[in-house]
Amino acid sequence: MGSETIDGATAYTLSSQYQIGYWQDFKNTVDSKQLLIQYEESELYYYLFAVDDPVIYTYRLEKGTNDAVDFEQNYKPYANRRISGEVVTYTEKPLIYR
Repeated sequence: MGSETIDGATAYTLSSQYQIGYWQDFKNTVDSKQLLIQYEESELYYYLFAVDDPVIYTYRLEKGTNDAVDFEQNYKPYANRRISGEVVTYTEKPLIYR
């Protein structure tokens, strides 16, 4: 696993996926590129990602921290919105977004 700096954020290269090490760096990348945050959550963490095709930026955010409060107040209300407007219609498989 290599690392590099992308738009001021330290990113760890995993193929075309970049795992960003700090919340501030993830925010800076998302904000500067005007990306939409997507997330899933568990009891302890938010698993954040933002798609800048073909790159996916990821970050694991621990719940109950000041960074999590920042996410919950300023980003979560706008997260998990559709990234693309084109929808492939249902055939025999679930809906797929392109």
